[in-house]
Amino acid sequence: MNSNRQKMPQTPVPRRAVYGVYGLTEWQVLIPAGRAKVRIRFTGGSLSGYGIVPATFATSNPYIQRLVQNSPEFRSRRIRLIECR
Repeated sequence: MNSNRQKMPQTPVPRRAVYGVYGLTEWQVLIPAGRAKVRIRFTGGSLSGYGIVPATFATSNPYIQRLVQNSPEFRSRRIRLIECR
Protein backbone atom coordinates (compact mmCIF):
# COMPACT_ATOMS: atom_id res chain seq x y z
CA MET A 1 0.00 0.00 0.00
CA ASN A 2 1.10 3.49 -0.76
CA SER A 3 1.06 5.61 2.40
CA ASN A 4 2.27 8.73 0.57
CA ARG A 5 -1.19 9.50 -0.80
CA GLN A 6 -2.36 13.00 -0.21
CA LYS A 7 -5.85 13.51 1.09
CA MET A 8 -8.16 15.78 -0.82
CA PRO A 9 -8.90 18.96 1.14
CA GLN A 10 -12.38 19.05 2.60
CA THR A 11 -14.51 21.92 1.40
CA PRO A 12 -16.55 23.35 4.25
CA VAL A 13 -20.28 22.85 4.05
CA PRO A 14 -21.91 26.28 3.78
CA ARG A 15 -24.09 27.21 6.72
CA ARG A 16 -27.64 28.30 6.03
CA ALA A 17 -28.47 31.62 7.65
CA VAL A 18 -31.97 33.05 7.99
CA TYR A 19 -32.30 36.80 8.53
CA GLY A 20 -35.50 38.56 9.54
CA VAL A 21 -37.09 41.99 9.72
CA TYR A 22 -39.75 42.37 12.40
CA GLY A 23 -42.83 44.51 11.82
CA LEU A 24 -42.84 44.14 8.02
CA THR A 25 -44.54 41.64 5.72
CA GLU A 26 -42.20 42.30 2.77
CA TRP A 27 -39.13 44.46 2.32
CA GLN A 28 -36.41 45.02 -0.29
CA VAL A 29 -33.17 46.59 0.80
CA LEU A 30 -30.25 47.74 -1.35
CA ILE A 31 -26.96 47.00 0.39
CA PRO A 32 -23.86 48.69 -1.01
CA ALA A 33 -21.06 46.37 -2.13
CA GLY A 34 -18.21 48.45 -3.44
CA ARG A 35 -19.55 50.45 -6.40
CA ALA A 36 -22.53 48.15 -6.84
CA LYS A 37 -25.63 47.54 -4.75
CA VAL A 38 -27.11 44.15 -3.93
CA ARG A 39 -30.88 43.79 -3.60
CA ILE A 40 -32.02 41.54 -0.76
CA ARG A 41 -35.71 40.55 -0.65
CA PHE A 42 -37.36 39.75 2.66
CA THR A 43 -40.74 38.01 2.29
CA GLY A 44 -43.28 35.93 4.20
CA GLY A 45 -43.95 38.12 7.21
CA SER A 46 -47.31 38.61 8.87
CA LEU A 47 -48.92 40.73 11.55
CA SER A 48 -51.99 39.40 13.32
CA GLY A 49 -53.69 39.18 16.67
CA TYR A 50 -51.84 35.90 17.26
CA GLY A 51 -48.39 37.42 16.91
CA ILE A 52 -45.75 38.75 14.59
CA VAL A 53 -43.89 36.64 12.02
CA PRO A 54 -40.90 38.53 10.60
CA ALA A 55 -40.24 38.87 6.88
CA THR A 56 -37.30 36.54 6.20
CA PHE A 57 -34.42 36.01 3.80
CA ALA A 58 -32.39 32.75 3.76
CA THR A 59 -29.03 32.09 2.12
CA SER A 60 -26.15 29.66 2.33
CA ASN A 61 -23.82 31.87 0.30
CA PRO A 62 -21.01 33.04 2.64
CA TYR A 63 -20.39 36.20 0.59
CA ILE A 64 -24.01 37.32 0.86
CA GLN A 65 -23.99 36.48 4.58
CA ARG A 66 -20.93 38.65 5.11
CA LEU A 67 -22.48 41.44 3.07
CA VAL A 68 -25.69 41.38 5.13
CA GLN A 69 -23.85 41.18 8.46
CA ASN A 70 -21.63 44.17 7.59
CA SER A 71 -24.56 46.31 6.41
CA PRO A 72 -25.77 49.37 8.36
CA GLU A 73 -29.22 47.78 8.67
CA PHE A 74 -27.78 44.72 10.45
CA ARG A 75 -25.62 46.86 12.73
CA SER A 76 -28.61 48.98 13.71
CA ARG A 77 -30.58 45.73 14.40
CA ARG A 78 -33.18 46.42 11.72
CA ILE A 79 -32.10 43.12 10.15
CA ARG A 80 -31.63 40.32 12.69
CA LEU A 81 -30.12 36.85 12.48
CA ILE A 82 -32.95 34.43 13.25
CA GLU A 83 -31.35 31.05 12.55
CA CYS A 84 -27.98 29.67 11.51
CA ARG A 85 -27.50 25.94 10.80
